[in-house]
Amino acid sequence: MTALAAYLAGDGALAWCAIDRVNATGLGHPVARAVADNLDNAVAPTEWGA
Repeated sequence: MTALAAYLAGDGALAWCAIDRVNATGLGHPVARAVADNLDNAVAPTEWGA
């Protein structure tokens, strides 16, 4: 959820840090993956869910 909140606030660096923490657990999470995909594809936070 931190990754999503940071992404929506426009803080991509913090979002990546949170995604890295999720990925380090080895469990993964669909929201973290969605945020990472949006960051990788330079999707603006205003486009989330559009």
